[in-house]
Amino acid sequence: MIHVEMLNHKHVLAKIEVSGTQERIGVEKRNQLTYAFGVKGSARYLIHMPISPTDDPWKIEFVEQNPLFSETDLAKSSVDESVKVALQDEVSSEGLKLISCLPEGSYLICRFPDCGTITRKVQMGNIFENLDFDAMVWGKSFRLSLTAFGESRQKLPRTSPILIGLTLLHFTGCSIEDRGVWLFNPFQGECESKSKNTIAVLPLSGELVLGFFSSLEEQQKEIYQRESHQWQVEAITEIENAF
Repeated sequence: MIHVEMLNHKHVLAKIEVSGTQERIGVEKRNQLTYAFGVKGSARYLIHMPISPTDDPWKIEFVEQNPLFSETDLAKSSVDESVKVALQDEVSSEGLKLISCLPEGSYLICRFPDCGTITRKVQMGNIFENLDFDAMVWGKSFRLSLTAFGESRQKLPRTSPILIGLTLLHFTGCSIEDRGVWLFNPFQGECESKSKNTIAVLPLSGELVLGFFSSLEEQQKEIYQRESHQWQVEAITEIENAF
């Protein structure tokens, strides 16, 4: 079930609450500092947290042999009627089906004003790294880093039909107000976008919200919980101010 609350903001279209869905997109913990993200059971990306968030970068690894969603895969997914009614004017049918594959949690459906800037110099935490592959970035705020990655090191990020985010709390290690959102297109087919803007799903809560302290000892998870709560309170303002 997905509950949709439409919002009257320039860049944030709606807030959705997901419970009891098909959960075909998700995160799997591989070790204390590594998480796999993508199609459940066959994740395309490995996210490596830094040992020291102020000194070391976050890293991404592509597992190219693992598949993305195909048209056949998405044909098996049903679209929640509330999502279809609320978002069909902005989001393509493929995008609506991907939203219906999200794990339980809260999310913002956002509208970015363009396709972003292609670059290899990317904020990877408290460090700007010169990558050996292209990424796409948006915004002008250091407090909220928005970056999309392609399906492999050789391919540019694609923004259609929709980008699914992975929220990274305590991104720089310097302040709980510094967050990163890494964005991915889990669909391998081609489709036309209904919007001239980029539509992105930014997680507020649930397994698609990671933080440095989420992987550590039990007492330090309280820090993650505080950071997660503050992100939920501040997210809309931070997104609106990012452009």
